Amino acid sequence: MGMEFEFDGRHGSELGLYVIHDDGLFERQFGLSRDTNTDKIRGHGKPYLYSTDNTVLSGTLMFYSEEPWTLKQERAVSEFLFRDTYKDFISEDNPDIVYSLMFRGEPSIATGIDDMGYISVDYECDAPWAWTKPLIAEYTLTPQMLYDGFEFEVDNISNFDEYNAFEVQLDFINEYLEADGNGGAQTTVIDMVCPNSKEISIRNIRNSDESEAFKIYGTKRFPLLNNEQIYINMEKGGITSSLEELRYTCCNYNWITLERGSNKLLISMQEEPDTIPDNYLNSNCLKLTVRCKFPILR
Repeated sequence: MGMEFEFDGRHGSELGLYVIHDDGLFERQFGLSRDTNTDKIRGHGKPYLYSTDNTVLSGTLMFYSEEPWTLKQERAVSEFLFRDTYKDFISEDNPDIVYSLMFRGEPSIATGIDDMGYISVDYECDAPWAWTKPLIAEYTLTPQMLYDGFEFEVDNISNFDEYNAFEVQLDFINEYLEADGNGGAQTTVIDMVCPNSKEISIRNIRNSDESEAFKIYGTKRFPLLNNEQIYINMEKGGITSSLEELRYTCCNYNWITLERGSNKLLISMQEEPDTIPDNYLNSNCLKLTVRCKFPILR
């Protein structure tokens, strides 16, 4: 009857709470939920269709508690379920699918003998679909790797084409390794491995050429800085800096999209190698973090 679930990283079973599931047929949404924008034209039986709007997933979940529904239990469950923002919901029957949802409305409770029973709660998701679990990949790169061009793959496992939740984070590590003079140990010295004029390019080899690459660069007024962390949201077209620098004006706005299936991406840095000391070339200069999540229609 009961099914385990996780909400905002916490298991419902910690409160003795389970989703009601009778192991038979049960109702769930299928595909996209849509509204149509139409206009009735006098004298014509067929309405004029202007557009369609996707609507977010919504519905009702029923939970039962292994604990009696005392005032204390009701308060604990209410604090657990009702949040001010969307939180991730995962059920044990589909552990690889994430619903980002918020419980809302007026929940109802039905109890019987010994105050045992269930609650019924409405929910609303943040999108017309469920999500894959977040995919996170990290790469530590040297200047030589960036001059040569570093390739990495992102597998878009979505079954829906119209959304790309693709995020990139650039952490300028700037670890310059220098011999200590005794022929053995190394000493880490923080230095500017990425000069002001450095241009970093990222592109999806599968669907774009060099002219369509996303590029971010330093300028005389806004140079790339030591130990700066730059976050790039390709879907929303946003750039933020940990040092509160105005990075949005230092890019070409060629936001990267990912095709369904395997995507090969290339990150590179434009600089003449002979202008950089040899001992910089194999030192860590950049940590690349890629984050993705993809829509799943059921």
